[in-house]
This record gives sequence, C-alpha cells and structure tokens, in this order.
Amino acid sequence: MRLLTAVLAFAALAIPAHAATVGVEQGNIIVDGQPVTSGGNDSDPLLSPDGKFVVFVRLGADSDAMAKCSSDGALPVRGVALYRVGIDGKGLAKLLDAHGSDKPETSLCEFDSMAFDSSGRYLYFDTPAWATSSAVHVLDLKAKRERFFVAGGLERVLAGCGDKKYRDHVIVTQHRYFVFGGSYDWAYLFSPAGKELGAVTDDARNLAVVDEACAAAAAQ
Repeated sequence: MRLLTAVLAFAALAIPAHAATVGVEQGNIIVDGQPVTSGGNDSDPLLSPDGKFVVFVRLGADSDAMAKCSSDGALPVRGVALYRVGIDGKGLAKLLDAHGSDKPETSLCEFDSMAFDSSGRYLYFDTPAWATSSAVHVLDLKAKRERFFVAGGLERVLAGCGDKKYRDHVIVTQHRYFVFGGSYDWAYLFSPAGKELGAVTDDARNLAVVDEACAAAAAQ
C-alpha cells in the first residue's frame, strides 16, 4: 500500500497573523475575552481562516427531527444547529440544522471535528453514522449546500502552507476489513472532490508536531 508520507510535511491549517482568540465561557462564545453570543447554549467555536467570523454549535430544544439520533430511535433529543457570527458579534446566522435519518449518509446528528479549507468557503465536519464508522460531510458556506464527503472520521484538512499540490486535501481515518477476517483503522488522503489518493501515516504525534510548527511560522 502506497504511503503518502510526504503529505506530513505540509499538514497544517492556515492561521492568520495576530488571529483572534476564541473560546467558550458559561455557554457563550467569546472572542478576545468578549462575549459575541448569549443564551448559554453554545460550544465548539472555530475561527475562519481570514479571522473575520466564528462557526459554532448551538444546543436547542427537544426536536422530533433528532429522534433517529437517539439510542432507541424513538425518543426526541435536544436539537443542535451550526451557526456563524462575526468576531464583532454581528451577523449571527444559522447555517445548518442537525437531523436524524434512516440513511447514514444523510444523517446529521452532531457537528464534530470541524475544519475549514484554506479559502474559508468549505467547512468539513464528521457526525455519527454507522456502528463502526462516522461520516465526513462538507458545507459550502457560499452556496449554502451540505453534502456527504466520505465515510470515516475527519483528521485534518491540509490548508496551510508548503506544497500546494496537497492544499485543501483531507485526511480521514477509515475502518476497513481484511480479506480473510479482522479489521483495522488507517488514515487516508482524499482530494477535495472525494477521490482517495492513498494511505498516510497513522502517527498522530507527527501530524501534531508538524501542525504546530507550521502554524507558528504562519502566525509570525
């Protein structure tokens, strides 16, 4: 199996110089220490690559649309939705509602491991889907369209610096099966169009070290 180890040299998200600091305080999104949302139901903020807005998850009321996301598939559970807001607190808008489905590819029960591409137009995330695998989806913020990307768990979007050949490609961990029994989990590289290009190292420490070094260089 071909290993795309060269990808590791460029595995970092772009971080704008002097980027705002985002976080959560008492369930509200804060930017540089100041709240930009209210209500106490917000979490998982992610700053856009241009540093102008934040996407985040908001917890809502019980929703019948989430019934298929519950453990027994019947009882309603609290709904969640994906939002965006400017770093100045203006322009609050809902992007996407979560919902259950009989088809794993179209079920959106959570918005986990969110990551932008380099342009900030495409937002990737994963959500529970199959018994042995999550599903990666991508939201086009400009066209306001969401689609299933590939099965698996989102590891990283290569959107930062280095070799432009792999910019905006996506690393996904997938659960696969051996021909004669047994299974394994491995990381694979996919093009923005969803085409598998090959396997990459599963050493998360290498990815983290490269990310940190590249992000630090980009912020200088």
